[in-house]
Amino acid sequence: EINMQVPSTMLPVSSLKMLTAAQVADLLQVSVPHVYRMAKEGQIPSITFGRSVRFPEALLHETLLRSLGVQDE
Repeated sequence: EINMQVPSTMLPVSSLKMLTAAQVADLLQVSVPHVYRMAKEGQIPSITFGRSVRFPEALLHETLLRSLGVQDE
């Protein structure tokens, strides 16, 4: 299951670095359950592999920049 908006520029799958919920929580300075909640609500991109959830780093950064109103050039 993939929960993300399609980015304006598609990245090759091999270039996607995946982060764990704990890494995203540390980055955003929120709790791990909050990261899962944000992913479930579609606020941040996530990919589910079986029972594992991972967060594509580049797409997460793009989402955060967009939410701050910063245009990525």
